[in-house]
Amino acid sequence: MPNTTFIYMSWNIQTYGPGKWYANQNERVDAIAWTIHFSGASLVSIMELNATLAAAILTSIANRLNALRGTLNAAPDWVWESVTGNVAPSTGSDEAYGFLYRTGVLTAADSPNGTTVSGRSTTDRQGNPLKFPTRSSSTGNGRKPAYCAFRENAGNKLFSVVTYHAPYSAQAIVGTRSMGMAREAYEVNLADPGTAPNWTAVTASLISGDFNINYPSAFTYGAIQNAPPNGPGGTATIFENSTVRAFDPNPPYPPYWAPAVWWRVSSYDNIFCTANATPGASGILDVLSPPLPR
Repeated sequence: MPNTTFIYMSWNIQTYGPGKWYANQNERVDAIAWTIHFSGASLVSIMELNATLAAAILTSIANRLNALRGTLNAAPDWVWESVTGNVAPSTGSDEAYGFLYRTGVLTAADSPNGTTVSGRSTTDRQGNPLKFPTRSSSTGNGRKPAYCAFRENAGNKLFSVVTYHAPYSAQAIVGTRSMGMAREAYEVNLADPGTAPNWTAVTASLISGDFNINYPSAFTYGAIQNAPPNGPGGTATIFENSTVRAFDPNPPYPPYWAPAVWWRVSSYDNIFCTANATPGASGILDVLSPPLPR
């Protein structure tokens, strides 16, 4: 059975809510679409979307990506669709996640009645609830990871993407460790909603997010990297600073004149591939230095 090679992008887009949505909306969506295009990605997960606006934001980005197809005379298989994950806000958070994918490479997995297999990842494989804390409490009801199941078109292999934005505090350790036990990193429920579950093992999983803890850390990330049966056996793909600071207190100014290393200040973001998802060439897409062509 043939294997599919594609680029996966995980992006904390930073508080994409009404303030960004209603101000310079077209220019912002255009910049996001071009950034995805230049990355070469066929699958994108996005964090920090406002739950109320998430579906509209994702649709607008997908529409802009599809408009680029005509502008660039791209191949007919370059069609983008979106999935909104984890829309219902967790306690104390109105954050949602989203997924964008290119239909010529991947298909969102469906249940028999056509419902996309996606949602919150909240339990382990035995159905026990996992701890996803708030910023201040390890036992709090913090924001949960989102997942979506996909099939690669070449061989119809089922895989999952589970993505998480950990709280920006010491509690990030608790949530990140829970990611190694998240059920959807191992299997997904392909049954129609409201019917008897049909838990089906995935061929592979991509476990990604803004974990707010520097990598490497054996204690924090061990739960993701432990080999089966004690963990999903995730292999890290990012070994450099991946979080971009909002500003530089010591110009040169404007910011894109500064070397990228000045702007990427921590290694909080990562993507882990389980055994059957072999990492290829990986790294960070620098969008601040040099500036993108116009």
